[in-house]
Amino acid sequence: MKPVLLSLVLSGALFLSGQASAQVSLKDLQAQGLAPLNSPQLAKFLTGNTLYHINPANSVKVPLYYVADGTRYVRIKGQVLRTSWRIERDMVCEESVVLKREVCRSLFKSEGVGAVCDEGSEICAYGLDWAEGNFENLGR
Repeated sequence: MKPVLLSLVLSGALFLSGQASAQVSLKDLQAQGLAPLNSPQLAKFLTGNTLYHINPANSVKVPLYYVADGTRYVRIKGQVLRTSWRIERDMVCEESVVLKREVCRSLFKSEGVGAVCDEGSEICAYGLDWAEGNFENLGR
């Protein structure tokens, strides 16, 4: 099965199939009439699927697989790590393997649009791609 890829082109920011060139502001997303996914949408979008955070600084795609029981698998620097996740206040809250603490993030997803915005930040620091199912075979 091929992954379904999303891209973002707003106000000079581009997140396209792992080719991220800049970050995008939360205000730019909102100015385009985009709203973050709500809790039921997040549950449907994440559970049993693979998300890719795209670092705009280097275009690195980090795959994350979300299991219904609250387990999340992340492959970073060739290593698969097991963490946890939950949905709270229309955000996905998860253990960051980089920051070594829990973070809550809003996800923006629409036709051709994907962005990940940390709670309290005015800048959406990551692009977003998505694949149906456990496309990367994480946690097996």
